[in-house]
Amino acid sequence: MSPQEIQLMKSKWTLENDVNDWVKEKLNSLNLKKHTDWNEETSMSDYLKEALKGSAKTKNKTNFGIPDFHIEKYNLPFIIEDKLNHSKLIAQNKDGVKFDDKSISQYAVNGALHYAFNMIASAKYTEVIAIGIAGDSQQNVEIKVYYVFGSAKNAYKELETVKELDFLENKASFQAFYKEAVLSEEEKHQILIESQATLQWYAKKLNKLMHSHNITAPQRVLYVSGMLLSMQDIEDLNGNKEYGLTPRRPTRLTNCHQKRRQKNRRPNKSLPRCTPNTRRKEKPNARLLWRNIQRRSTR
Repeated sequence: MSPQEIQLMKSKWTLENDVNDWVKEKLNSLNLKKHTDWNEETSMSDYLKEALKGSAKTKNKTNFGIPDFHIEKYNLPFIIEDKLNHSKLIAQNKDGVKFDDKSISQYAVNGALHYAFNMIASAKYTEVIAIGIAGDSQQNVEIKVYYVFGSAKNAYKELETVKELDFLENKASFQAFYKEAVLSEEEKHQILIESQATLQWYAKKLNKLMHSHNITAPQRVLYVSGMLLSMQDIEDLNGNKEYGLTPRRPTRLTNCHQKRRQKNRRPNKSLPRCTPNTRRKEKPNARLLWRNIQRRSTR
């Protein structure tokens, strides 16, 4: 092994803290000051903390999210997530970036976009810059930068020509970057066309599902309006907020679950477990599901 190869092996990072140190050095080299221009993890303004509420990477997501780094210097926030090794930069499939819990937790880009979506969903921001960084040495670091303009999972634009953090150096460099980041009229028009096509696809799928369950046209109106109401946040006079239901975690009440709920009435009856297979085979009880929607919409 040559001396160069030995030196290269010694310079390889082994901890995620090594990537954190690289980011800190990079921000400092751009004359950005810690606690003034940038901060790490929980050292954030109350306003940003409120925007990140409910976006934790934990399973129940009840706490506020904690990005590795954030910048509040300019007129929109920057969120930075970093990971050790290039393989942890981004997780994606044929449909694009993945947003399942595992991908959000273990990949830099996925986590940064997750935080950005939640910040916009909070209505405290309308734009966020999400940055994913991954590498294994000073000489081998990759950066991906995204302009996020909505809370939908496809409301982002990758800035493919941006490979460094130099645009953060001053207001002039930021303004030049921002001019390229924002959507052009052509991009807005294309998003509108794609959104309409997606909406039509889901509408047809929902119509087919309701038809297969013999739900009449008047009932369909009630179902759809009830589901929309159930997704709205509720806030009482004291300011206590209860978040609405989210489509990504649908709940199906099956006959199997109903039988298990009656266990106390039939203590000597042997009951099957509600396995994933039994859940898939059985149809949801539409009447009970509708009652749940009614309760939610009248609260």
